[in-house]
Amino acid sequence: MACASCAKTIKRLEEIERLVFSLRAEITLTHAKVADVAPKKDPPRKSRKKVVKKRKKVPENTSDKAKVLRSKLTRIISKIDEEGVPEKALKVRRQLAHHVDYEEGMNLVDEHLKNYKMKLGKLTKTKTKSLHSSLSPLEMREKGIDGYHEYDLVSWDLKVCRGWIYNRKRSEPPLSLDWVFQPFFTYASVALSVITVLELSLVDDMKGALQSIIYVGDKGVRDPFAFYTLEKIENGRRSWTMDCRLETLTGEFVHRVRMHLIQRFRDCYMAVFHDNVYRENYRSHSTFCEVDLEQLLMNIKLLFDFNRLCIEVRRMVMKRCYYEPSDIDDFNLTGDDKIQKTRLSKPFQREEKHKEIFNALFDEGDIDDFLNKMI
Repeated sequence: MACASCAKTIKRLEEIERLVFSLRAEITLTHAKVADVAPKKDPPRKSRKKVVKKRKKVPENTSDKAKVLRSKLTRIISKIDEEGVPEKALKVRRQLAHHVDYEEGMNLVDEHLKNYKMKLGKLTKTKTKSLHSSLSPLEMREKGIDGYHEYDLVSWDLKVCRGWIYNRKRSEPPLSLDWVFQPFFTYASVALSVITVLELSLVDDMKGALQSIIYVGDKGVRDPFAFYTLEKIENGRRSWTMDCRLETLTGEFVHRVRMHLIQRFRDCYMAVFHDNVYRENYRSHSTFCEVDLEQLLMNIKLLFDFNRLCIEVRRMVMKRCYYEPSDIDDFNLTGDDKIQKTRLSKPFQREEKHKEIFNALFDEGDIDDFLNKMI
Protein backbone atom coordinates (compact mmCIF):
# COMPACT_ATOMS: atom_id res chain seq x y z
CA MET A 1 0.00 0.00 0.00
CA ALA A 2 2.81 2.39 0.90
CA CYS A 3 4.56 1.75 -2.41
CA ALA A 4 1.39 2.40 -4.40
CA SER A 5 0.86 5.72 -2.60
CA CYS A 6 4.46 6.81 -3.27
CA ALA A 7 4.13 5.99 -6.95
CA LYS A 8 1.01 8.20 -7.25
CA THR A 9 2.77 11.09 -5.49
CA ILE A 10 5.80 10.86 -7.78
CA LYS A 11 3.55 10.80 -10.86
CA ARG A 12 1.67 13.87 -9.62
CA LEU A 13 4.94 15.77 -9.03
CA GLU A 14 6.12 14.98 -12.56
CA GLU A 15 2.87 16.40 -14.03
CA ILE A 16 3.28 19.60 -11.98
CA GLU A 17 6.89 19.96 -13.17
CA ARG A 18 5.85 19.60 -16.84
CA LEU A 19 3.11 22.22 -16.34
CA VAL A 20 5.55 24.69 -14.75
CA PHE A 21 8.03 24.19 -17.61
CA SER A 22 5.28 24.82 -20.21
CA LEU A 23 4.18 28.04 -18.46
CA ARG A 24 7.76 29.33 -18.32
CA ALA A 25 8.23 28.73 -22.07
CA GLU A 26 4.97 30.56 -22.89
CA ILE A 27 5.96 33.56 -20.71
CA THR A 28 9.38 33.80 -22.39
CA LEU A 29 7.80 33.75 -25.90
CA THR A 30 5.31 36.51 -24.96
CA HIS A 31 8.12 38.76 -23.72
CA ALA A 32 10.00 38.33 -26.99
CA LYS A 33 6.96 39.34 -29.07
CA VAL A 34 6.37 42.43 -26.97
CA ALA A 35 10.01 43.48 -27.39
CA ASP A 36 9.69 43.24 -31.21
CA VAL A 37 6.68 45.55 -31.51
CA ALA A 38 7.69 48.01 -28.85
CA PRO A 39 8.27 51.54 -30.25
CA LYS A 40 11.87 52.66 -30.52
CA LYS A 41 12.95 55.44 -28.27
CA ASP A 42 13.55 58.87 -29.79
CA PRO A 43 17.19 59.84 -30.22
CA PRO A 44 18.57 62.06 -27.49
CA ARG A 45 17.36 65.65 -27.75
CA LYS A 46 20.94 66.82 -27.99
CA SER A 47 21.58 64.92 -31.28
CA ARG A 48 18.42 66.32 -32.88
CA LYS A 49 19.55 69.85 -32.13
CA LYS A 50 22.81 69.20 -33.96
CA VAL A 51 20.92 68.17 -37.12
CA VAL A 52 18.89 71.37 -37.06
CA LYS A 53 22.01 73.47 -36.71
CA LYS A 54 23.52 71.96 -39.85
CA ARG A 55 20.66 73.21 -42.05
CA LYS A 56 21.52 76.35 -44.01
CA LYS A 57 19.07 79.18 -44.32
CA VAL A 58 17.86 79.85 -47.87
CA PRO A 59 17.69 83.56 -48.73
CA GLU A 60 14.16 84.85 -49.25
CA ASN A 61 15.16 87.64 -51.64
CA THR A 62 15.28 86.55 -55.31
CA SER A 63 18.51 88.42 -56.09
CA ASP A 64 20.14 86.93 -52.99
CA LYS A 65 19.11 83.44 -54.10
CA ALA A 66 20.69 84.06 -57.51
CA LYS A 67 23.95 85.20 -55.86
CA VAL A 68 24.08 82.08 -53.70
CA LEU A 69 23.43 79.84 -56.71
CA ARG A 70 26.08 81.60 -58.84
CA SER A 71 28.63 81.19 -56.06
CA LYS A 72 27.71 77.53 -55.72
CA LEU A 73 28.03 77.03 -59.48
CA THR A 74 31.52 78.59 -59.48
CA ARG A 75 32.67 76.12 -56.82
CA ILE A 76 31.20 73.18 -58.72
CA ILE A 77 32.77 74.16 -62.06
CA SER A 78 36.23 74.17 -60.45
CA LYS A 79 35.78 70.41 -59.81
CA ILE A 80 34.12 69.64 -63.17
CA ASP A 81 36.41 66.66 -63.88
CA GLU A 82 35.22 64.76 -60.78
CA GLU A 83 32.57 62.05 -61.06
CA GLY A 84 29.00 63.31 -60.67
CA VAL A 85 29.97 66.99 -60.76
CA PRO A 86 28.69 67.76 -64.32
CA GLU A 87 25.19 66.67 -63.28
CA LYS A 88 25.40 68.88 -60.18
CA ALA A 89 26.36 71.86 -62.36
CA LEU A 90 23.31 71.24 -64.55
CA LYS A 91 21.05 71.08 -61.49
CA VAL A 92 22.27 74.46 -60.22
CA ARG A 93 21.92 76.09 -63.67
CA ARG A 94 18.35 74.86 -63.80
CA GLN A 95 17.68 76.50 -60.45
CA LEU A 96 19.31 79.69 -61.74
CA ALA A 97 17.03 79.66 -64.78
CA HIS A 98 14.30 81.20 -62.64
CA HIS A 99 16.44 84.32 -62.17
CA VAL A 100 18.31 84.96 -65.45
CA ASP A 101 17.41 86.03 -68.98
CA TYR A 102 18.51 84.34 -72.19
CA GLU A 103 21.82 86.18 -72.52
CA GLU A 104 23.00 85.42 -68.99
CA GLY A 105 21.76 81.84 -69.25
CA MET A 106 23.84 81.26 -72.38
CA ASN A 107 26.85 82.95 -70.76
CA LEU A 108 26.64 80.43 -67.93
CA VAL A 109 26.57 77.57 -70.45
CA ASP A 110 29.55 79.04 -72.34
CA GLU A 111 31.52 79.28 -69.10
CA HIS A 112 30.61 75.69 -68.28
CA LEU A 113 31.73 74.41 -71.70
CA LYS A 114 34.98 76.38 -71.54
CA ASN A 115 35.91 74.95 -68.13
CA TYR A 116 34.78 71.47 -69.07
CA LYS A 117 36.92 71.29 -72.21
CA MET A 118 39.88 72.94 -70.48
CA LYS A 119 39.81 70.38 -67.67
CA LEU A 120 39.17 67.27 -69.75
CA GLY A 121 41.04 68.12 -72.95
CA LYS A 122 40.21 66.23 -76.13
CA LEU A 123 36.73 64.72 -76.00
CA THR A 124 36.67 60.94 -76.22
CA LYS A 125 33.46 58.92 -76.55
CA THR A 126 33.22 58.58 -72.77
CA LYS A 127 33.95 62.26 -72.17
CA THR A 128 31.39 63.29 -74.79
CA LYS A 129 28.74 61.25 -73.00
CA SER A 130 29.73 62.97 -69.76
CA LEU A 131 29.48 66.36 -71.49
CA HIS A 132 25.97 65.58 -72.70
CA SER A 133 24.91 64.62 -69.18
CA SER A 134 26.08 68.02 -67.95
CA LEU A 135 23.79 69.92 -70.35
CA SER A 136 20.02 70.10 -70.58
CA PRO A 137 18.34 69.18 -73.90
CA LEU A 138 17.48 72.87 -74.33
CA GLU A 139 21.07 73.99 -73.76
CA MET A 140 22.31 71.39 -76.26
CA ARG A 141 19.89 72.73 -78.87
CA GLU A 142 20.88 76.36 -78.33
CA LYS A 143 24.59 75.56 -78.59
CA GLY A 144 24.22 73.14 -81.49
CA ILE A 145 25.94 70.29 -79.62
CA ASP A 146 26.31 67.21 -81.86
CA GLY A 147 23.45 64.78 -81.27
CA TYR A 148 21.16 67.33 -79.58
CA HIS A 149 18.17 65.95 -81.49
CA GLU A 150 18.56 62.60 -79.71
CA TYR A 151 17.52 64.14 -76.39
CA ASP A 152 13.88 65.07 -75.76
CA LEU A 153 12.83 68.35 -74.19
CA VAL A 154 11.26 68.06 -70.74
CA SER A 155 8.73 70.31 -69.01
CA TRP A 156 11.57 72.10 -67.23
CA ASP A 157 13.00 73.22 -70.58
CA LEU A 158 9.67 74.81 -71.50
CA LYS A 159 9.68 76.69 -68.19
CA VAL A 160 13.18 77.97 -68.97
CA CYS A 161 11.99 79.25 -72.38
CA ARG A 162 9.29 81.22 -70.60
CA GLY A 163 11.78 82.38 -67.98
CA TRP A 164 14.03 83.87 -70.67
CA ILE A 165 11.13 86.15 -71.56
CA TYR A 166 9.92 86.90 -68.01
CA ASN A 167 13.38 87.81 -66.72
CA ARG A 168 14.25 90.40 -69.34
CA LYS A 169 14.60 93.99 -68.28
CA ARG A 170 11.31 95.68 -69.05
CA SER A 171 11.24 97.77 -72.23
CA GLU A 172 10.31 101.38 -71.59
CA PRO A 173 7.82 103.21 -73.87
CA PRO A 174 7.68 103.80 -76.73
CA LEU A 175 7.28 100.25 -78.03
CA SER A 176 10.59 98.63 -79.05
CA LEU A 177 10.05 96.03 -81.75
CA ASP A 178 13.60 94.73 -81.30
CA TRP A 179 12.70 93.95 -77.69
CA VAL A 180 9.35 92.37 -78.62
CA PHE A 181 10.77 90.08 -81.30
CA GLN A 182 13.99 89.07 -79.48
CA PRO A 183 12.53 85.81 -77.97
CA PHE A 184 11.85 84.50 -81.49
CA PHE A 185 15.61 84.24 -82.02
CA THR A 186 15.87 81.73 -79.18
CA TYR A 187 14.63 78.13 -79.04
CA ALA A 188 11.38 79.42 -77.57
CA SER A 189 10.23 79.92 -81.17
CA VAL A 190 10.52 76.14 -81.67
CA ALA A 191 9.36 74.83 -78.31
CA LEU A 192 6.34 77.15 -78.00
CA SER A 193 3.68 78.43 -80.38
CA VAL A 194 4.10 81.80 -82.09
CA ILE A 195 1.10 83.30 -80.31
CA THR A 196 2.31 82.08 -76.90
CA VAL A 197 5.74 83.69 -77.36
CA LEU A 198 4.24 86.88 -78.76
CA GLU A 199 1.79 87.13 -75.87
CA LEU A 200 4.53 86.63 -73.29
CA SER A 201 6.74 89.21 -74.98
CA LEU A 202 4.26 91.80 -76.19
CA VAL A 203 1.39 92.01 -73.73
CA ASP A 204 2.51 90.20 -70.61
CA ASP A 205 1.72 92.41 -67.63
CA MET A 206 3.40 90.47 -64.82
CA LYS A 207 5.67 93.41 -63.99
CA GLY A 208 2.82 95.91 -63.86
CA ALA A 209 4.27 98.31 -66.43
CA LEU A 210 2.17 100.51 -68.70
CA GLN A 211 1.35 98.61 -71.89
CA SER A 212 2.76 100.07 -75.08
CA ILE A 213 -0.02 98.57 -77.20
CA ILE A 214 -3.75 98.91 -76.47
CA TYR A 215 -7.27 98.37 -77.76
CA VAL A 216 -9.91 101.04 -77.07
CA GLY A 217 -12.87 99.88 -79.18
CA ASP A 218 -15.92 97.74 -78.42
CA LYS A 219 -15.16 94.33 -76.98
CA GLY A 220 -17.91 92.47 -78.80
CA VAL A 221 -17.19 93.40 -82.42
CA ARG A 222 -16.19 90.74 -84.96
CA ASP A 223 -13.70 92.94 -86.83
CA PRO A 224 -11.96 95.13 -84.21
CA PHE A 225 -9.88 98.02 -85.58
CA ALA A 226 -9.18 100.52 -82.76
CA PHE A 227 -5.62 99.47 -81.88
CA TYR A 228 -2.88 101.89 -80.87
CA THR A 229 0.80 101.87 -79.97
CA LEU A 230 2.36 104.35 -77.54
CA GLU A 231 4.55 106.84 -79.38
CA LYS A 232 5.74 108.98 -76.45
CA ILE A 233 4.99 110.38 -73.00
CA GLU A 234 5.67 114.09 -72.82
CA ASN A 235 4.63 116.75 -70.29
CA GLY A 236 2.41 114.24 -68.57
CA ARG A 237 0.49 113.36 -71.76
CA ARG A 238 0.43 110.09 -73.68
CA SER A 239 0.57 110.19 -77.47
CA TRP A 240 -0.93 107.16 -79.24
CA THR A 241 -0.48 106.20 -82.90
CA MET A 242 -3.19 104.15 -84.59
CA ASP A 243 -2.33 100.76 -86.07
CA CYS A 244 -5.88 100.13 -87.21
CA ARG A 245 -5.98 96.30 -87.39
CA LEU A 246 -2.38 95.79 -86.26
CA GLU A 247 -1.40 95.28 -89.90
CA THR A 248 1.80 97.29 -89.48
CA LEU A 249 2.90 95.37 -86.37
CA THR A 250 2.04 92.00 -87.91
CA GLY A 251 3.81 92.85 -91.16
CA GLU A 252 6.98 93.89 -89.32
CA PHE A 253 6.83 90.68 -87.30
CA VAL A 254 6.61 88.49 -90.41
CA HIS A 255 9.39 90.46 -92.11
CA ARG A 256 11.80 90.04 -89.22
CA VAL A 257 11.01 86.54 -87.98
CA ARG A 258 9.81 84.30 -90.82
CA MET A 259 13.15 83.78 -92.60
CA HIS A 260 14.83 83.01 -89.28
CA LEU A 261 12.30 80.27 -88.50
CA ILE A 262 12.70 78.82 -92.00
CA GLN A 263 16.47 78.62 -91.55
CA ARG A 264 16.02 77.14 -88.09
CA PHE A 265 13.86 74.36 -89.58
CA ARG A 266 16.41 73.64 -92.31
CA ASP A 267 19.23 73.47 -89.75
CA CYS A 268 17.28 71.12 -87.47
CA TYR A 269 16.25 68.88 -90.37
CA MET A 270 19.84 68.79 -91.60
CA ALA A 271 21.07 67.77 -88.14
CA VAL A 272 18.80 64.71 -88.23
CA PHE A 273 18.96 63.59 -91.89
CA HIS A 274 22.16 65.30 -93.15
CA ASP A 275 20.27 66.83 -96.07
CA ASN A 276 17.13 68.86 -96.79
CA VAL A 277 15.32 66.31 -98.94
CA TYR A 278 11.66 65.90 -97.98
CA ARG A 279 10.80 62.45 -96.60
CA GLU A 280 7.20 61.31 -96.48
CA ASN A 281 7.60 59.72 -93.04
CA TYR A 282 10.07 62.18 -91.50
CA ARG A 283 7.67 63.03 -88.65
CA SER A 284 7.76 59.45 -87.34
CA HIS A 285 11.56 59.27 -87.43
CA SER A 286 11.98 60.44 -83.82
CA THR A 287 10.36 62.41 -81.02
CA PHE A 288 12.40 65.42 -82.09
CA CYS A 289 10.84 65.34 -85.56
CA GLU A 290 7.37 64.65 -84.21
CA VAL A 291 7.43 67.40 -81.57
CA ASP A 292 10.09 70.05 -82.24
CA LEU A 293 9.99 70.11 -86.03
CA GLU A 294 6.21 69.84 -86.12
CA GLN A 295 5.72 72.79 -83.77
CA LEU A 296 8.21 74.81 -85.80
CA LEU A 297 6.39 73.91 -89.02
CA MET A 298 3.07 75.07 -87.52
CA ASN A 299 4.70 78.37 -86.53
CA ILE A 300 6.06 78.87 -90.05
CA LYS A 301 2.68 77.96 -91.55
CA LEU A 302 0.99 80.68 -89.46
CA LEU A 303 3.52 83.29 -90.59
CA PHE A 304 2.64 82.50 -94.22
CA ASP A 305 -1.08 83.04 -93.50
CA PHE A 306 -0.93 86.80 -92.89
CA ASN A 307 -4.66 87.44 -92.45
CA ARG A 308 -5.08 84.66 -89.89
CA LEU A 309 -1.96 85.78 -88.02
CA CYS A 310 -3.30 89.34 -87.95
CA ILE A 311 -6.61 88.09 -86.52
CA GLU A 312 -4.82 86.02 -83.83
CA VAL A 313 -2.66 88.98 -82.78
CA ARG A 314 -5.68 91.31 -82.62
CA ARG A 315 -7.65 88.79 -80.58
CA MET A 316 -4.78 88.47 -78.11
CA VAL A 317 -4.28 92.23 -77.69
CA MET A 318 -8.02 92.85 -77.49
CA LYS A 319 -8.30 90.33 -74.66
CA ARG A 320 -5.22 91.34 -72.69
CA CYS A 321 -4.74 95.06 -73.41
CA TYR A 322 -8.17 96.67 -73.32
CA TYR A 323 -7.77 100.32 -72.31
CA GLU A 324 -10.15 103.06 -71.23
CA PRO A 325 -8.79 106.47 -72.36
CA SER A 326 -8.52 109.40 -69.96
CA ASP A 327 -7.97 113.15 -70.34
CA ILE A 328 -4.19 112.71 -70.68
CA ASP A 329 -4.42 110.49 -73.78
CA ASP A 330 -4.05 111.88 -77.31
CA PHE A 331 -4.96 109.77 -80.38
CA ASN A 332 -3.78 110.74 -83.87
CA LEU A 333 -6.68 108.95 -85.65
CA THR A 334 -9.99 107.41 -84.62
CA GLY A 335 -11.78 106.16 -87.76
CA ASP A 336 -11.74 102.84 -89.59
CA ASP A 337 -9.59 102.16 -92.67
CA LYS A 338 -12.06 100.73 -95.20
CA ILE A 339 -9.37 99.88 -97.78
CA GLN A 340 -7.43 97.90 -95.19
CA LYS A 341 -10.61 96.11 -94.14
CA THR A 342 -11.16 94.93 -97.71
CA ARG A 343 -7.52 93.93 -98.16
CA LEU A 344 -7.45 91.80 -95.00
CA SER A 345 -10.70 90.03 -95.85
CA LYS A 346 -9.30 88.31 -98.95
CA PRO A 347 -9.34 84.48 -98.74
CA PHE A 348 -6.15 82.58 -97.98
CA GLN A 349 -4.55 80.98 -101.04
CA ARG A 350 -3.86 77.71 -99.26
CA GLU A 351 -2.22 75.60 -101.98
CA GLU A 352 -0.11 78.46 -103.30
CA LYS A 353 1.19 79.37 -99.84
CA HIS A 354 1.87 75.74 -98.89
CA LYS A 355 3.95 75.33 -102.05
CA GLU A 356 5.94 78.37 -100.97
CA ILE A 357 6.54 76.74 -97.59
CA PHE A 358 7.71 73.48 -99.20
CA ASN A 359 10.14 75.28 -101.49
CA ALA A 360 11.49 77.30 -98.58
CA LEU A 361 12.07 74.29 -96.31
CA PHE A 362 13.18 71.53 -98.68
CA ASP A 363 15.48 71.20 -101.68
CA GLU A 364 13.46 68.39 -103.30
CA GLY A 365 10.90 65.68 -102.55
CA ASP A 366 7.27 64.67 -103.09
CA ILE A 367 5.48 68.03 -102.87
CA ASP A 368 2.04 66.43 -103.32
CA ASP A 369 2.52 64.33 -100.19
CA PHE A 370 3.57 67.45 -98.30
CA LEU A 371 0.51 69.40 -99.50
CA ASN A 372 -1.87 66.58 -98.52
CA LYS A 373 -0.46 66.48 -95.00
CA MET A 374 -0.60 70.26 -94.57
CA ILE A 375 -4.38 70.40 -95.01
